[in-house]
Amino acid sequence: MSAPARKRLEAADAAPDATRQAPRAGQIVAMHVLALGAWIATYVLNGSASEWLAFRVIGSSRSSRLGSALAFFLHEVPKVLLLLVLVVFVVGVIGSFFTPERPGACWRGGGNRLGTCSQPCSGS
Repeated sequence: MSAPARKRLEAADAAPDATRQAPRAGQIVAMHVLALGAWIATYVLNGSASEWLAFRVIGSSRSSRLGSALAFFLHEVPKVLLLLVLVVFVVGVIGSFFTPERPGACWRGGGNRLGTCSQPCSGS
């Protein structure tokens, strides 16, 4: 790479991108609603997809132990992972409303034993 091309790349990396704008609140809400809709669709279709995969694609029998165990595994693992994603998402959204200092200030203001004992549980 030539020196002028390298300088142009370095200048482009150092300069802030003026054309890129932060997403608006409406766009963020729309993305969250779309993501929640995709999550719900995936959660609802999980049972049908796991049975289709276990019994039609793989070809195991519904009456066999292996077939039913495979269908159970293919149904439960994605379900647990989807629920984990939902919990992490909800906790992240709730946590975004609080600064790290805010829960600590709430606990310190009370001065009672319940606040002192439960303060480590809130992460402050």
